[in-house]
Amino acid sequence: MDADAAPTVSVVIPTYNRAALIGRAVGSVLAQTAGDLELIVVDDGSTDNTAAVVRAVQDPRLIYLPQPQNLGVSAARNIGIRAARGEWVAFLDSDDRWRPQKLQRQLQDLQHSRFAGVATYCRMCRTDGRHVIEVPQGEGERHDGAVPWPSLLTDGLWFCQTWLVRREALLACNGFDERMHIWEDWDLLLRLSQRGAIRYLPEVLVESQVSPDSLVGRHENRPASLRLLQQKHAALFARDPAVAAHHAYTRARYELLYGDWRAGWRALAQAIRMQPLRPRGWALFAASLSGRNGLQHLAEWAKQRKAA
Repeated sequence: MDADAAPTVSVVIPTYNRAALIGRAVGSVLAQTAGDLELIVVDDGSTDNTAAVVRAVQDPRLIYLPQPQNLGVSAARNIGIRAARGEWVAFLDSDDRWRPQKLQRQLQDLQHSRFAGVATYCRMCRTDGRHVIEVPQGEGERHDGAVPWPSLLTDGLWFCQTWLVRREALLACNGFDERMHIWEDWDLLLRLSQRGAIRYLPEVLVESQVSPDSLVGRHENRPASLRLLQQKHAALFARDPAVAAHHAYTRARYELLYGDWRAGWRALAQAIRMQPLRPRGWALFAASLSGRNGLQHLAEWAKQRKAA
């Protein structure tokens, strides 16, 4: 590849104090069978040995962008987007890895379908050490119109590690919302879906390990980020009463478990009013009477049911 020519794909890896893991993520990108890429590692103010690990990699496709302070994963990804030169942009977290044909399979699928939309996504195998799930669950869906597909409106499991997105679409959407510490990829995909078609490749091409220090594992981030997500997309969610009820229930669950009990009770009352015959609202009400322990038992049961 000509060093001055723009690559087909720009890959962005944000990282913060992941010296023990970043090498594996970088290696999985540089080992891609589709080699016309650049890899942009945005070091978000690491204080460990991350810099030495990245700089030890001898590959001209690797670009290392150290930042003077920690700004958060969304800001780090946005720095990478602005530095990217490829027509397509892909993302990988520093504790995850791609299977070798991830980019090749997505590019082949786009070429074969003569795709003119804004993005494509694939499946991902995700584990937290106890449960293993493949996401998205079920058949997955594609999006061809102005209204996002139903599961995108209600489910936050839309991880950007699976995406391949047109750079111009990311810039038009202003990238990731830097105020959000979780579900920032869900928010961005909702915005992208209103700009054009999104294609689905039903193959597991990403492996994700939820680390103890990952933002996904920090449940205290969830109430504030969910409030912001629901505020931003309130009109979209309100179009379907079932979607609106789902978001009231979800807000109640996270507020009661990790946030504000008063806000949680209000949201739960709204969810039950909207769907009085649906058992989950009453189950959450019963669990909340036992305090945090009851809510944690309900959350664990729901996780096991989803993993089954």
